[in-house]
Amino acid sequence: MVEINRILYPSDFSGCSFQVLPYVRSVAAKYGAEIYLLYVARNLHQYISSRKQTTSSSTIMEKTLKELEMMLDKFCDEHLLDCPSFRRIVAVGDPGEEIVKTVKNENIDLVVMGTHGRRGLEHTLFGTVAKYVVMHSKAPVLIVNPYRVAGEE
Repeated sequence: MVEINRILYPSDFSGCSFQVLPYVRSVAAKYGAEIYLLYVARNLHQYISSRKQTTSSSTIMEKTLKELEMMLDKFCDEHLLDCPSFRRIVAVGDPGEEIVKTVKNENIDLVVMGTHGRRGLEHTLFGTVAKYVVMHSKAPVLIVNPYRVAGEE
């Protein structure tokens, strides 16, 4: 019998990623699994460039990572607080690679993610991330098309 104890939910916090959440919660509830919420910042320099350069880059990066962790905390408070078990992870790098690394490092049993996070060029990039994860993940990947979930046309 297949055991699912750890579910990875990579999210970019776009509206589409919220449409994937009911599937994550449902599978986690069915198996009593722990949810691992992963946010990957492609490049911290995009966050840092908007700040004044009066402090060192390492200090700014530390503060930025703490802010991203607070963002995950807020998300969990709003959407996962009633889930029995969840963890928050912030990573920096290529989203596909970081998702696959997390699967390996955290012994993930199932990845649940959307096919697209955003429209336009970013829409294509996130589709590429999903494809990369499907091709390289050691864990099975459940792909949810957020544009086709129940109630959507």
